[in-house]
Amino acid sequence: MYKKPMEYLESICEVLSIEKNTITKEWPNYIEAKSRRDLGVHNGWVCNSTYLRKVHEAKIETEAKEGDSMLPTYDGYVKELLTSLSNIVFSITKQIEIKHA
Repeated sequence: MYKKPMEYLESICEVLSIEKNTITKEWPNYIEAKSRRDLGVHNGWVCNSTYLRKVHEAKIETEAKEGDSMLPTYDGYVKELLTSLSNIVFSITKQIEIKHA
């Protein structure tokens, strides 16, 4: 679990023998959420250079700056994130069912 998020995607698809193209649209949302979670667990929800590097590598636009609070305050953040993550799970599950059923 210490791989970079894009490496997670490659590994998941390789192990499950599925195509990543149906997952890649939503994957940046996973990367942002994982990076933000890391801030919460390891850095008191304070934005740092690691978070900014990760989201930049994933081509995610952000107005966050080092030292900003990253505690989710936008009411729709969690709902939108859950929808996105559910879409990833649904896509993976559907591909597995098609490929291996």
